[in-house]
Amino acid sequence: MEFLADTIEQEKANLLDFIAYRDAKQVRKACAGMGTNDKLLVHILCSRTKDQITALDLKYREFDNTEGSLADLIKCECGGNYGDFLKYLTQSKAEYMYSRLCSAIGGITTNESLLAEIFCLNSHEDLLAMKEVYESRRDCDLGDKLRDILSGHFEDVIMFLLLDGKNLDEADQERAEHCAKELDNWFTKGCMMVGFRDKHRVKILELLADESIDQIALIKDIWAQNGYQKGRSLETMVKDKFSGDIEKTLLLLLMSPVDATCWKLKNAFEGMGCDEAAVARAIGGADKHEALRVAARFMEKYDKDLVAEIKDETGGNFCTALVKWLEAPEPTAGAETDEDCIVNLKDSIADLDAHLLHNAEGSFSTDVATVVQILCRRTKSQLEAIDLKYRAKYDDKTLLDFCESSLSGDLEQFAKYTQMGEAEFDSYIMLKAFSGMGCNKAKVIEILTTRHYGRIQDMRTHFEAKTDSNLSDRIRSEMSSSVKRLCLRLVSGPRGGEEGEDFDPAAVATALYESGEGKFGTDESAIIDVFTSHSLEQMKEVSASYEEQYDASLVSAVNAEFSGHIKNALLGLLT
Repeated sequence: MEFLADTIEQEKANLLDFIAYRDAKQVRKACAGMGTNDKLLVHILCSRTKDQITALDLKYREFDNTEGSLADLIKCECGGNYGDFLKYLTQSKAEYMYSRLCSAIGGITTNESLLAEIFCLNSHEDLLAMKEVYESRRDCDLGDKLRDILSGHFEDVIMFLLLDGKNLDEADQERAEHCAKELDNWFTKGCMMVGFRDKHRVKILELLADESIDQIALIKDIWAQNGYQKGRSLETMVKDKFSGDIEKTLLLLLMSPVDATCWKLKNAFEGMGCDEAAVARAIGGADKHEALRVAARFMEKYDKDLVAEIKDETGGNFCTALVKWLEAPEPTAGAETDEDCIVNLKDSIADLDAHLLHNAEGSFSTDVATVVQILCRRTKSQLEAIDLKYRAKYDDKTLLDFCESSLSGDLEQFAKYTQMGEAEFDSYIMLKAFSGMGCNKAKVIEILTTRHYGRIQDMRTHFEAKTDSNLSDRIRSEMSSSVKRLCLRLVSGPRGGEEGEDFDPAAVATALYESGEGKFGTDESAIIDVFTSHSLEQMKEVSASYEEQYDASLVSAVNAEFSGHIKNALLGLLT
């Protein structure tokens, strides 16, 4: 069982590695030459998770043997909010947070609102990863930098979140009840005097900064159930008693990251025009599964479809990329087991194959190289999966239809052959042999002498279903003499006797000699019966015995006694 588990895990790793390798090739192709194939670029990047894009980035760097990253490539090829969004997708969460941190503290003034978003809406683990990136690139301590530029209570809460982080314990009913009561007490006491007493501000800040997202959600529920502060919500109390950056910080601490992202998106869509930069950050900064949670929550909170809002408010490649990121499943499709993951990864590969083949069919010419790369590197079962995807995506058009419309000549015929199963292919060749004036005996002989009996029967079943005619009758009508006898014997029964039946290769070799080289004339029927009633393995033993007895090979005997199609057929049965 352990070996099987290791094998499955290795197969999953191999498939993910293949997808990363292929994605890198396609991204490089999309950006090669004059202009950018934005359709292909979006199709790849926006249907991957950030981890999968990171793997893609590593493969891309290996191809070009350069320090240039995928983000550098996108910066050169794509502009505006569309380019920024794709760049955000290429960044790990720590790198994205680092870039936002630099925006917040890198100017003449500090953007404390942006700092509050970074520190209040991310886990302590993510903040430490961001801190590591910052310090490795800036060669200075992030804590020292923040202490230099911040002050007061805002500095206290930001430093607490960076150094200590929120409580990671699971939500606890008793503790939540205690916290809700304490908050009510501090709000009440703080209001007894003119203004709001500073020590109570600190208490509220410390409590909300310390509790986990789940615990705060439970505190809010208990607060509402008990009707504290005459039924006013915690958010309302914060707005009444705080202002500026501290107010925004506390409001963010009362939100889940998903709710905060929905709130930012709602604000971006309101007013005159859409704040596309804010939309790019809100959606591109999140991993794919997080973005999907945001879309679901957006509908719950505002009764609006996020994708529909994006289509109404944005356009062009930017809109296409945002929608793809929110709608297109990633290769594993969220599978929970390795076995299901493997199925989904193979399905994803087939889906991209279908997409690339469709795009290879141009108005004036076909990208033959892409067609060959795909069709000739897939097994028949994989081509069947591509065919199903192709039909589903492109109006029930089959892969064979694609080959007929996009290719020509021998390449078209070869492409069709690659997609046929064994029975279909053999039946097709047999039907071609019987078509037109006369019969192409060489093709019939090739099929019947180079297939085992089970495959011949599969071909026969397919042929008869396709033509509504009996294969044996067709052979009788199209062929004559010894060739007809040989073909009918191969179609009607398996080569080789019953299991356990006595078999004497020396006696069979003697019978062949006496029917051919050992007599005047050739008893073709007797020789054909021997060849068609013994298996390939048995005929090898007969050949060895024949050579031992008569100092000549059976192949040379066939060449001496026969000619034309019957000679080729007998030689085929020896191989």
